[in-house]
Amino acid sequence: MLAQKRVVEPIFYQTSLRQFTKTFLCATMLALAPYVSGAWLTLSGSTMTTNMEDEATANLKIEARLGKKSFVVGERVQLVLWITNQGKELVTVADPRRGGDSLQIWLKLPDGEECSFTTGEALRAPGVKQVLVGMRLPPGVRQNFEFDLAKLTSLNEPGRYQLRLHYTWKAGEQAWHSPEMPFSITAARRQRAHPLAKDTF
Repeated sequence: MLAQKRVVEPIFYQTSLRQFTKTFLCATMLALAPYVSGAWLTLSGSTMTTNMEDEATANLKIEARLGKKSFVVGERVQLVLWITNQGKELVTVADPRRGGDSLQIWLKLPDGEECSFTTGEALRAPGVKQVLVGMRLPPGVRQNFEFDLAKLTSLNEPGRYQLRLHYTWKAGEQAWHSPEMPFSITAARRQRAHPLAKDTF
């Protein structure tokens, strides 16, 4: 009986040790799971930079609008892009007025045809190299970028248009997309000829 008891005790001990080790490893993995996920890996330089860029993107408020909804052929078509730094750190954003391809414009014409171009292509002479220029935007500051859409492309055809903007505030970042902005172009009114006054004697 004593010999049998000596045999049973080591087997029970080994089984308990395996169960304890397995339970300990599972508990350790569950406890460390949040720290090995992507959201917690902030010790490497690349991941930390990404997190900082995402935070900067979240702190930027970007808006766009047209001056009004209806314009006359030949009239100035005001287009304004607003960028507000709502964060606490200085941010450098692309200036679409100074060249580069940071602001992409999609335009649907009255006949249904669509065209797209960048402000850099429209404002620079053909063959001139496009250079991305940055603008420093302090915390709490709003920067307005204003354009005359009629000078960026031809708007001589009367009818209804649809405008969309894609703005990349920093190279490599996800572009901001505006909602569709409908507007119309109307033909210029012809002035009525006034009859000549009759000569009176």
